[in-house]
Amino acid sequence: MLVSIITATYNSAKTLPKALEGVKCQQYPYKEHIIIDGGSKDETLSIIESYKASVSYRVKVISEPGDSIYDALNKDLVGKDGKEYWMIKLRSMRKQKTDGPKFANDEKHRILKIGKFIRPTRIDESLQFVNVLKGEMSIVGPRPEQVPFVRMFEQQIPYYSLRHKVKPGITGWAQICYQYSSSVEETAIKLSYDLYYVKNRTVFMDLKILLLTLETLIFRRGAK
Repeated sequence: MLVSIITATYNSAKTLPKALEGVKCQQYPYKEHIIIDGGSKDETLSIIESYKASVSYRVKVISEPGDSIYDALNKDLVGKDGKEYWMIKLRSMRKQKTDGPKFANDEKHRILKIGKFIRPTRIDESLQFVNVLKGEMSIVGPRPEQVPFVRMFEQQIPYYSLRHKVKPGITGWAQICYQYSSSVEETAIKLSYDLYYVKNRTVFMDLKILLLTLETLIFRRGAK
């Protein structure tokens, strides 16, 4: 079995050699090393090149000059009972001023090269476990939405606010049953799945969602 080891680096010449040496010492019969580089300086890049020349396993470097994987994107979202909170995600899109919130289909041109890797694998969502530990999110629940979108949907979609009766989740029933919504009409359809979950959620349903989410991750379906 091939084991993929991922290391994120950004101008970290002081700590990078130790991290790379740690990967060398991991005893897997078959392994590859994916280095996510967010626009490092020459010193760091030379360390990576020397490392690639010193090992026999595959080393893949994913980079996007000028954009950092550590440039975390804070989003102001709506949680349980309509309370707003900050969610942290690894940046997978270029910064760009917009005149308001946009659906995922309208933002494809902003996806970074690194985003094409971390979005299908859901690595960009990993920091949300911090919000779970803080009690702001659950692992399973309706996906949180940005404040401007919520305010718009509450005006245009009946019963939209009922999805906030439970904590938002990292994954959810709507995510595995329906596509990314690209319009108010599709959001209304997706809401029906969220409300079904709110009304019928059980431990067994959560386990089913987690298993189906694992299947989605393995086959890299759904992310945009």
